[in-house]
Amino acid sequence: MIYSIIIPLGISIGWVIASLEENTVLKAVFLSISSGTLLFIVVLKCPIEEFLISRMKVVKAIGFILGVLMVMIFHFNELSNNN
Repeated sequence: MIYSIIIPLGISIGWVIASLEENTVLKAVFLSISSGTLLFIVVLKCPIEEFLISRMKVVKAIGFILGVLMVMIFHFNELSNNN
């Protein structure tokens, strides 16, 4: 029940913040919080639960490493295009 209330509230807050063009500090703070939360879940929560299951651990590890490498490549590609 709480989840169904918080998600629309978070979307509404995001829309309001996105419409504020002059307040870039507030946008940066909320983007930092949301990206930190995403990284926490992706790097710490999901892999631990996946690697507890004993099937195909090597394939999962290779997939995880390839995923991280792809994100790094996209990030550095974007940085090189902006400069």
